[in-house]
Amino acid sequence: MKFLVQKKKTGMFLRPNGTWTGSPEKGRDFFSSIAAVNHCLEEKMQDVCIVLAFEDERLNLRLDPFAVAQITRGRAERPEL
Repeated sequence: MKFLVQKKKTGMFLRPNGTWTGSPEKGRDFFSSIAAVNHCLEEKMQDVCIVLAFEDERLNLRLDPFAVAQITRGRAERPEL
């Protein structure tokens, strides 16, 4: 399993050199979700999620630790960060 950072809008994965790729195989493995989240916080990355990528892509999980929802008038709204 790999722990990757993925841009939500483009689906691109963060590479070890700081650029972005469409290939999860070329994405930087952070070895834990905590390390991936800490990196995103340090780099002030927004609109990203953490992907737990397995060999079988059907098992992949997307975590969104940066989502902040506010309930307003019965509907969830995501404030701009």
